[in-house]
Amino acid sequence: QEQEQVFMQDVYIWLDILAIPQYHPGIKLPAINSLYMYASSVDALIIIAPETRHDNTGERADRLSYKSRVWTRVEQVAYASVHGLKSMYFYDKS
Repeated sequence: QEQEQVFMQDVYIWLDILAIPQYHPGIKLPAINSLYMYASSVDALIIIAPETRHDNTGERADRLSYKSRVWTRVEQVAYASVHGLKSMYFYDKS
């Protein structure tokens, strides 16, 4: 497998979990609409979705629930349309 040297000063991290304000409808929609730009601009897409449950709802949160949300699919398509699949990673170990 080919490896590239990456300098930490060149690494920027976008935390998707912090990107969409859930309780303010006036800000939520523009934030959702900006996902394509963010996801297509990164150098690598790393999806971390171990098998777990949401603390406040008890709903499952894992690979299957990640794949069932429309906006997560938008992120994947946005990323893949610019970069392909070679630097898209999915981690689902607990």
